[in-house]
Amino acid sequence: MVKNLILIGNGNNIKEMLWLIDDINKVKNEFNVLGIVDDFKEGVLGTTDWLIANRLSLEQKYGKIYLICLIGKPQTRKDLAKKLEPYFEFANLIHPLARIHESVKLGRGVLIFSGAIASTETFIDNHSILNFDVFIAHNCKIGKYCNLSPKTALMGNVVVGDSNFFGAGAVVMPRITMGDNNSIGLGSAVIKSIENNNTLLGVPAISVFNKESFSQQTESDLLGSNDKNMIKQTSGKNVEEIKLKTFQIISDVFNIPLQEVNESMGYNSIENWDSLNHINLFLEIEERFRIKFTPKEIAELSSLKNIINKVSEKI
Repeated sequence: MVKNLILIGNGNNIKEMLWLIDDINKVKNEFNVLGIVDDFKEGVLGTTDWLIANRLSLEQKYGKIYLICLIGKPQTRKDLAKKLEPYFEFANLIHPLARIHESVKLGRGVLIFSGAIASTETFIDNHSILNFDVFIAHNCKIGKYCNLSPKTALMGNVVVGDSNFFGAGAVVMPRITMGDNNSIGLGSAVIKSIENNNTLLGVPAISVFNKESFSQQTESDLLGSNDKNMIKQTSGKNVEEIKLKTFQIISDVFNIPLQEVNESMGYNSIENWDSLNHINLFLEIEERFRIKFTPKEIAELSSLKNIINKVSEKI
């Protein structure tokens, strides 16, 4: 029986999702896409609030409706799932060229792309994503809302908590246990078990950011009130250019209107400044300014004023 499907999220990966569905339907006609819902984009059916309000009329017209969430960020996937699950059932989408052993158990709302492999006695919980060419060895457990980017590899007996993000090519060694809300940088190798709220980079991977430790810092630390952390004024024009460029990066990474960005902002004042966006911020700064930060600098810089100061030193 063909399932009527509504896609949640109209981001940059929408064409890949439609490609996945098209490949599934070429083998067996499983899904009829009714449209897309997004809380922030135009040109879609409506928002998630609209979807909930119109559930009964939609079901009267089309019959039972299934959802699938396309959002890659784990926390956003979690929020949307919790909002919509009381009203709708989420479907699993598995590419016909993925290799999933018959002993593998799946939750709901799971996405598995072409070339992914999940070996024996593995469990993949609700709303997790296995992207292109992901490899999951035997007896692994992947929690809810996880996103495994292309070519991520988990060796045998790995246990992954909820809301973890793995950059492309990340590797986790056998018998590692990971807590919740961690972000693993692209190409990093996790060789030791970790707890919650870490961002890890490198081979071997080390923690460069921990949300819990950041939350314990004082406001004065975050705002960089010490004289040694103030922006150098030796070249006012250059500092102003750096400041404006950094403001634009903050606006882009955290989806904040540019006119609202100011130097007093920091980790405690930007709602979605989490471990994943923290590392995304520094990757963007490194790319646009053509500079490099050390892991220690990435871990310590948590206010916009201090970041501008450090960029000024490096240029």
